[in-house]
Amino acid sequence: MKTIIVLLLLNVGTAFCEGVPPASYELQNMDTNGASAVLVSFGQQRDIAVQTLKSFLKEKDKAARRPDVLEQALNLVGRLRAPELVDETVDLITFRRIAYTDRFSTPSDFPVVGILVQMGQPALQAVMKQAAQDSDSLRLLLYAGVVRGILGPELGASFVRMRTERDRHLEQFRGVYFSWYPDPPKTATP
Repeated sequence: MKTIIVLLLLNVGTAFCEGVPPASYELQNMDTNGASAVLVSFGQQRDIAVQTLKSFLKEKDKAARRPDVLEQALNLVGRLRAPELVDETVDLITFRRIAYTDRFSTPSDFPVVGILVQMGQPALQAVMKQAAQDSDSLRLLLYAGVVRGILGPELGASFVRMRTERDRHLEQFRGVYFSWYPDPPKTATP
């Protein structure tokens, strides 16, 4: 029987590197039916956590069948802020917290945007790499939200302008970015 390996953060505090006791993290191994679970403490072995998450997130089809488990895994990715997981996380940017409906989606429906913002600079580079290769308007909009979330309105606009001047593949991204986030008003200098 195939297993889905998921990391659960039992302590709602901060990530490993921020002083949370290692015993507050545990590894949960569940079968695909959710019938059995075995908890195994892995102490300070952050690498095991990262590798387990990486292999789970790479199997998008399996992860998509268990959105509740995927959301828990993504929450842990956000808490770990592991640069090793950026590419797999960016690939899941359109994961929705809600079932697809006719209602207008809000940014909180896409938790990966917030997770990438938490990851900071490594996520920024991965998002720009994807934006240069992508043409899907939803994905481009979500990438724009990550850029703005990491850099803020003024620096984000400057960054997008600078990057699109150097890379013509980002023109569509630039259009989406500035259609949703117009240039911020200029502040008067004294």
